[in-house]
Amino acid sequence: MKAIVIALLLVLTTVGFPKTAFAHALQADYSLLRQSQLEIRANFSDGEPYPFADVQIFAPSDKHHPWLESKADAQGRFEFMPDASLRGDWTVKIGKSDHKDILTVPVTERGVEVNDISQGVGQPLKAQLMV
Repeated sequence: MKAIVIALLLVLTTVGFPKTAFAHALQADYSLLRQSQLEIRANFSDGEPYPFADVQIFAPSDKHHPWLESKADAQGRFEFMPDASLRGDWTVKIGKSDHKDILTVPVTERGVEVNDISQGVGQPLKAQLMV
């Protein structure tokens, strides 16, 4: 009897577990297009783009009011060029509710510090340079 209950629990957790929950995690990647212009791409964890994802960009001086609000295109892409006179950590929020990601984009007198861009809680991302 115990073996039947364990087998039944294994079947229910394997079959009954919602697989779509994993397919909807959001990942934001970026490329430096030229100087300080970034192209940011919003994709679900299965590689599909997040079309028309909400985008909010916050300047270093004001983390409560967006400097820019926009939407990604149909392929989940948008371009962003921070104001070089506003140095510090810019915050880019992509998506909404449980389908979102946050990038921190440091800007210095040299422009965007590509190697120091972080995601979520400060984990460095891999940059693609496209100059």
